[in-house]
Amino acid sequence: MKALFIVTSAILAGPSKDIHQERFLQTLHTIDSIKSRFKNVEIWLCECSLKPLPEYMINFLKGVRVIDFSSDPRVIQIQKEVNHLFMDNPEYKLGQIKNRTEIHVLQLTLDMIDPKKYDRVFKISGRYFLSELFDINKHVKSKTLTLRKKMQSKLYLSFPNLIDSEFRRGCILWSFCPSILGQVKSLLMEIESWILKESNCNRIADIEHGLVKCLDEEKIRVINISKTGAVGRVGGKTIHSD
Repeated sequence: MKALFIVTSAILAGPSKDIHQERFLQTLHTIDSIKSRFKNVEIWLCECSLKPLPEYMINFLKGVRVIDFSSDPRVIQIQKEVNHLFMDNPEYKLGQIKNRTEIHVLQLTLDMIDPKKYDRVFKISGRYFLSELFDINKHVKSKTLTLRKKMQSKLYLSFPNLIDSEFRRGCILWSFCPSILGQVKSLLMEIESWILKESNCNRIADIEHGLVKCLDEEKIRVINISKTGAVGRVGGKTIHSD
């Protein structure tokens, strides 16, 4: 099996060099966890920080394709646009930046893929790693998209007037068969349009809810999993097992 892993990352986000170095070490753990489970794999690190990675970090990433989006005009513009949204809630503003940047970068990255080269394409969020709970058998069926199953949205329960989806799907780790690459691209475009429309009305919208709102399971065959087997830290403190 030839796999491609797309790692979305923003190592240099955060206020200090200590945080940057911690994020970088976590990213190295992400990469090591992939290499330990796949003998035939390519890893693309999609770095969305607003400045390039320093040379010493690049030197540790041998064998990894680093795609630098720090100077991408749309990545920069998203930061400016979101400054006009959710002015009274920095947490929502940060969430908008993360989600709109990630989905833009994913679309550009998917355009770089030659579907004939790979048997499976994975996306994993930076600084998460594959644990012993990761099950490759959930990611091998042809013409399928593997996603974490739908879950009740806590945001909807708290703010039903601010969000247009009662359910969400985790998007820390997911995969798809390259034969449906075009359908996955179309799905991401729909989610991006939905997020933009909702956020312009100062409503909460993200990829997790968009994967429920915009995904038509009659058009894309979905493998639903209860656990992805990815583990990471939330906010630098809480251990999150996805």
